[in-house]
Amino acid sequence: REKKGPYKSIFDLYERVDPSVANKKCIESLIKAGCFDSLGGNRPQMIQAIDKAAKSGKSAAADRQRGQASFFDSFDEPAESQEEALAQANPGFPDIPDWEEREKAGYEKEVLGFYLTANPLAKYKEVLDTFCTHTIETAQDPQKAPENTQVIVGGLIGGIRTLTTKKQKEGKPNLFAAFELEDASSSVHAVIWPGEYQKYQDKIVTDSFILAVGRIEKRQRDEGEETSLVIDSLLTPEEAEANLIRGIRIVLHENGEANQIPILREILNTYRAPQGEGYPLEITLMFSDGKIGLIKCPSFHVHFQAELRERICQRFGPESFRLISAPPRSSARPRRSWERN
Repeated sequence: REKKGPYKSIFDLYERVDPSVANKKCIESLIKAGCFDSLGGNRPQMIQAIDKAAKSGKSAAADRQRGQASFFDSFDEPAESQEEALAQANPGFPDIPDWEEREKAGYEKEVLGFYLTANPLAKYKEVLDTFCTHTIETAQDPQKAPENTQVIVGGLIGGIRTLTTKKQKEGKPNLFAAFELEDASSSVHAVIWPGEYQKYQDKIVTDSFILAVGRIEKRQRDEGEETSLVIDSLLTPEEAEANLIRGIRIVLHENGEANQIPILREILNTYRAPQGEGYPLEITLMFSDGKIGLIKCPSFHVHFQAELRERICQRFGPESFRLISAPPRSSARPRRSWERN
């Protein structure tokens, strides 16, 4: 690389790198991690081209041994442009579309252990902040979530296993599922027992985002204490808005624009709902001396709409609109027979 400069394509790389050092699995992992994104072609195209590039590299090495000119010797002379250099360096990629962002992020996590170019959880940040009582990390902290604590956590589903209970009763469901639920902080082993599995199995899909309402369970293993999340219900973000919202909070700052209250009233009146509909309103006032004031408006209900959120945030700042979520039910149900076995 120091002698001939940066690699111009995956084909150029295979011609110049010792194949015993860069085997197919190694190159594929580097592609999935995004290391070759500057070499032309998208990631699935480069993976499909590996065999062709390896064959081209072996042929070039044989040519050099016979004293013939390398296909890439022309690059010793400067190309007219970077685009021209890439075009010459890529004999051809298959016509394959690029991966979707979620798939790309999944491969990055697979080979690197973390997301690099895109975090699929980023677009759910507001959902997580609004509805979750804990992150997955704090849900596993015995100081913040002792055993049997009811929690709402959200994340991506992975490692799904469908199992059967040890004791089966005629006419009773016996299929249950275990999977990993992961957010930006950590992951937790989750179990959903037969009764709940029948209700929510359609939502247990690899790489899908879900909000889980459940309780924390601790068990002693040979290697130490293990934390599990025993799931009571699973909610999509849309279902969470319908089932977990108990109010809308608007945050105003003392150092904001003048006449904030009249402007806010004008916006809210557009979305005002009759009593018994919509959600009650709360206004939080942030004063410059650090004090906080709270105004509850139980008789003023508003309909929750994305347009309302957008107008409030555009006028008063991105943190000015917040949903108030309802806490999960606090009573812990007893373990069922199949949970004890």
